[in-house]
Amino acid sequence: MLVCKNALYNYNLMTEIKTKHITNFKNLLSMKKFTYSWMRGIATALCLMAVPIAFAADITVNGFNYTTKAGTATTPATATVAKYTIDKTTTPYDTLYYEGDIVIPEVITYEGVDYTVVATAANSFLDCKNLTSLVLPNTCVTIGRNSFKGCTSLKVSPIPETVTSVGNGALNGCSGLEEVTVSSGWGKIISEQLSGCPLKKMFFVGTEPVEINIEAFGKTAEALLAPKSMEEIYFGCNINSSNHENNKQPFHNFTALKKVTFGENATTINNTMFQG
Repeated sequence: MLVCKNALYNYNLMTEIKTKHITNFKNLLSMKKFTYSWMRGIATALCLMAVPIAFAADITVNGFNYTTKAGTATTPATATVAKYTIDKTTTPYDTLYYEGDIVIPEVITYEGVDYTVVATAANSFLDCKNLTSLVLPNTCVTIGRNSFKGCTSLKVSPIPETVTSVGNGALNGCSGLEEVTVSSGWGKIISEQLSGCPLKKMFFVGTEPVEINIEAFGKTAEALLAPKSMEEIYFGCNINSSNHENNKQPFHNFTALKKVTFGENATTINNTMFQG
């Protein structure tokens, strides 16, 4: 009988010890999971702190609006010239068009931060009819669509030679525009890009060919002013005008043309390029 009691006692003791070990093991596992999760969270937070988050902000410097983007450890903070202010607190609305002779600097400073000007936004100078001249920095490589559409007092195109992208209708309706320089960065002068522009001088520069649409100067007789006004064209690169129909090409019937010059990078000339 004593043997049975001792055996039962030993069994209960072993069971209790086993239960305690299992509980401790489970607690240990739980602690490891918590510790791992906590450490992973800390590591993620540190990574986010190490990499600045880019954000956009609207600012005004010297009367001009910009949209800015924060820089990182490897890239500078940048700014895009934004559309003029429209005051909707008045009736009718008061539109504060950009006007006069304007020079946009390469770098603007706001609250101690320097921003490099890299672009003009879509419609940024739309219908600024009293804008007489505009100089953009060479860092401004992107021109938004309709950026200068309707700027009737501009005489010289403000688009820099360093540009890499020009949006639709950038110079459409610039009825006072007399001179434009087209660089390889334009890539393609699309339909009506220069519609309504009474150009006198046109310069193609760069090393890569520029494609020009047959309707680049306009679709209608009223808009097609360049063929009657163009006096001088310089081709510093090849022109691809293969996009034509009924044997018509962009420079056909340029009746006012007096001077054509070809640079060293203009190696191919279409034999009917200036027909008419």
